[in-house]
Amino acid sequence: MRLDGVPVWPAVGERDYPPMTSGQDIGFARDVLIHHADAVLTLHDLDDLSADDVLGSIRIPAGEAGTGEHTRDILGPESHYKLTYRVGKITF
Repeated sequence: MRLDGVPVWPAVGERDYPPMTSGQDIGFARDVLIHHADAVLTLHDLDDLSADDVLGSIRIPAGEAGTGEHTRDILGPESHYKLTYRVGKITF
């Protein structure tokens, strides 16, 4: 998973994550700081011997900040994932 092209899961150097199968839920908690209005989250497969393939992407609008949980479909040519996430607000 990459946010605006930057790996967020697994993080750089991490390779320990479960293989995903159809109908399986993968839970993880990761806070990611977004510095601009909208962000693009892209799913990739993780290949050891060839380039990683894009599985699909979504745009996360800044307007979702503080509005609770959202579930979105991420569709690719041969894939369908559901992502549930929350966008928070940071105030200083």
